[in-house]
Amino acid sequence: MFAVLLMVVSAVRPTLFDPARNQVRDGLAPVLSRMSAPFISLSQTLDYLFSLTRLKTEVEKLRIDNARLEEWYNTAQLLQAENTSLRELLKVKLDPSLTFVTTRVIGDTGGPYAQTIMVGAGQQDGVHKGDVVMAGEGLIGRITSVQPNSAMALLITDVNSRIPVRVESTNLQAILAGTNGQRLMLERAPEGSAVADGARVLTSGIGGIFPPDLPVGTVISVQNRLELKPYADFGRLLFVRIVRIPEPPAGAVQNESTGPKRGAP
Repeated sequence: MFAVLLMVVSAVRPTLFDPARNQVRDGLAPVLSRMSAPFISLSQTLDYLFSLTRLKTEVEKLRIDNARLEEWYNTAQLLQAENTSLRELLKVKLDPSLTFVTTRVIGDTGGPYAQTIMVGAGQQDGVHKGDVVMAGEGLIGRITSVQPNSAMALLITDVNSRIPVRVESTNLQAILAGTNGQRLMLERAPEGSAVADGARVLTSGIGGIFPPDLPVGTVISVQNRLELKPYADFGRLLFVRIVRIPEPPAGAVQNESTGPKRGAP
C-alpha cells in the first residue's frame, strides 16, 4: 500500500521526491565508488591476461613465420649460388669437338697435404680417368679415379699437380705447379723472362695430357717470381664441368702421369 501511495504521489507531483532522491544518490556515490573499485581492477586484470594470451599466440605465429622465411631465404641463397656457379660455367668456350658433362661437387677431401674433390658423375655418365675438370672461367683439375656413379679429381692447387702451360701474350712455355694454396707457381720458365702482370695463362697441350688453350688464370709477379692467380674460386665450388678427352688413336702411347715431377729435367 505504501508503494502504491508513493506511485500515486509521484504521478501527481513528479518532482516531490527529487530532493530526497538526490540526497540518497549523493550519499551512496562514495560507497558505490569504493565497491566498484575491486571490480574495475578485476576487469583490467582480466583484460591484461587476455591481451598476454593474444600476444603469446601472435609471438608464436611470428616465430613460425620467421622460421619459414629463414628456410626460404637459405633456399634462395643456395639457388642463387648454384645459379651463379652454372652461369660461370657458361663463360668457358670449349672446342666444338670436345664433349662435357656438368655435375655437382659432392665431397671435398682437400687438406694441408691433398687437394681433391669428389664429383657426382662417373663411368655411367661417360667420365674417364684423365678427363679435364673446369669451374667458373677456368681449369681446376683432372680426373684421377672413376667409380660407376662418382669420380675423384686432383685439383691444380695440389702440390703434386704439374701442367704444361703458355703465356698468351708472349707464348712463353712453363710448367704450372700447385702449392696447396690459392696461388700457383710458374716453373721451368726461361731465365729473364719478362711477363706483364695480368697476362692470361692457357694450357699448352704439350704431352697430350690437357687440351690446348684452356684458360687457367692470370700472371702475378711477386719478388722476381712468376705466380698465377687462377680464374676459378676453389673455395666456392658447387658445379663443375668435366671435359671428356678423346680416346687416343690405336697404338698411340699416352703418358698417364699428372706431369713432370719436381726436380725432373
